[in-house]
Amino acid sequence: MPASQPIPPTCGNPSPPLVSVKRSFRIRECWSATLEETALALCWSPCLHTLAAAPASGSITVFDAAEGRAARLWPESPGGNCSLDWHPTRPILAAGGASGCLRLLDPSTSTPIASTRIGNGFVEQLRWSSAPFPAPRTLAATCNRSIHLFDEHLAPLRQWSSHGTVLDLDWNPLMDLFVTTHRSGIQMWLPSEDPDPIDIDYPGAVLAVRWSPSGWRFAVGNHDSTASIIDSQTMACLRLGGFAGKVNHLAWEPQSHHIAGAGGCIISCWEISGPSGENSRPLPLEGHISPVCALAWQPCGPLLASAGSDSCLLLWHPTADMLPILFKALPAPASRLAWSPDGRHLALATCDARLTVFEIQTP
Repeated sequence: MPASQPIPPTCGNPSPPLVSVKRSFRIRECWSATLEETALALCWSPCLHTLAAAPASGSITVFDAAEGRAARLWPESPGGNCSLDWHPTRPILAAGGASGCLRLLDPSTSTPIASTRIGNGFVEQLRWSSAPFPAPRTLAATCNRSIHLFDEHLAPLRQWSSHGTVLDLDWNPLMDLFVTTHRSGIQMWLPSEDPDPIDIDYPGAVLAVRWSPSGWRFAVGNHDSTASIIDSQTMACLRLGGFAGKVNHLAWEPQSHHIAGAGGCIISCWEISGPSGENSRPLPLEGHISPVCALAWQPCGPLLASAGSDSCLLLWHPTADMLPILFKALPAPASRLAWSPDGRHLALATCDARLTVFEIQTP
């Protein structure tokens, strides 16, 4: 049997990629819904079988993941919606919007359980702490250059000012610290130990950051079409190239052995081995013909999902094959995608205001 087979042309992708036939993964559409506008955020609840979606304007909606039924709707934030994040252990959804609006939402009630305003701009970055200790969890939110820390009831704990507008934020999965990126570098924050951030000597604009699941390293995506892996103890930096554009999207493999990044239409997957990752090697994943809009690795699984402005969804098995293992034509360019916590379902938002949930069927 040949290693690959062509996919018939579609209106969304005039030059579909070759697709591997080595592994017979399939996807089945479970349900689809229409939002009031294109989704800017998708977030699965870790303790409820629900999916939250925030359109740019309109109601924030929580869907029953099995049926696609709208289980709860909340009015949009003043000026529009922007970001979402579910509490790791409680059914509480943090929602950020324009005009510095930050709210805590409970699916059992139609009104916010708490709200505050943290600035005049968009609350673009919003993350609950993910380390098991200390408890309870804390919520980090950013608005322009300001960084705010809240408790589980939205009571303010700390406030800082970054060197520049915060472009991304991610908590360490094992420790009480987080990293922020901006156009002039990287800062590390230890809320319980140090009142001031640690400035990491790093040249250039840093667009994205993601901690490895092991908590030892974090990856950053750069404006100059490169990415880097940084050791959190030594701050040793491993520079990664091979991208076609600025690296906005990063995704770690669950075992922390691989990191995938997307810059332009090119996805590059790197195998990280050894204590400093010096033996890494790139795996070019070529299939998109226009910029990748979303990238996510399956939790506890081998699959990498990518979706692009070329109106196609691709699934990859990077550790086994450099060709995509599945191609799905979309009705419009993609905006967001998100795996369910168990890795069985994939939510995809497109620029025609559609939200679709697929079931992944493994061989």
